[in-house]
Amino acid sequence: MDRSCHRGLSAEDTATLGMIFRTHGLPKLRTLLLARCVSSVISIQTMCEGLGFGSLPSLRTLQLAINQFGPAGAEALAAALGRGATVLFQ
Repeated sequence: MDRSCHRGLSAEDTATLGMIFRTHGLPKLRTLLLARCVSSVISIQTMCEGLGFGSLPSLRTLQLAINQFGPAGAEALAAALGRGATVLFQ
């Protein structure tokens, strides 16, 4: 199953994604395209809070190009990947 973003995500949207990730709600998700969708540090941090060990076991492509979440957002993403959110990055 592939999902892509065609508009910016609100804080509520990223919180919902985080909840879905936390509850392992997308175990077959292989591609997540979020280019130009995450516009703040808070949004990426909120989304990444839901990424824990095995949250996205089938994910192979995560596209986050052209977003404005800066170094703090990148650190949140790195921490999520460090927790083993995807099998690919373990």
